[in-house]
Amino acid sequence: MKTILLACSLIASACGSAPTPPPEKVLTDTEFVAQLTGYAEQKMAPAPVFADYDAAGAKDVCRQFLLDRLKAPATAQFPVEPVAIVSALGDGRFRVQAAVDSQNGFGALIRNDYDCSVHWLEGKTWNLDHFNLSAR
Repeated sequence: MKTILLACSLIASACGSAPTPPPEKVLTDTEFVAQLTGYAEQKMAPAPVFADYDAAGAKDVCRQFLLDRLKAPATAQFPVEPVAIVSALGDGRFRVQAAVDSQNGFGALIRNDYDCSVHWLEGKTWNLDHFNLSAR
């Protein structure tokens, strides 16, 4: 009988009220505006400045020039094969040859080849010399 009472008292104490969760923090108007402003600044961050004139920087800037010319740039996918070919031409000049998969005006995913030539201007910016986009 004592064991039954002991078991019942253990069960009753274990089934007591659940611990209350901590109260949710309520933001003040100032904190709320600061949080929204921080989010907006992240979304509106300036475009990255491309690195010094090197092969990686040329490849990145050519991709940006490509995205500016696509009908649906958000759908662009850069395939692993074929690998982009980046050739250094000297004097800060580079040629990038690569492929991209993207949707055309009808929504069909197609593969295009692009050929881009750029050069680095006085340590400040990239300049586009030539750009060709062709469907396979």
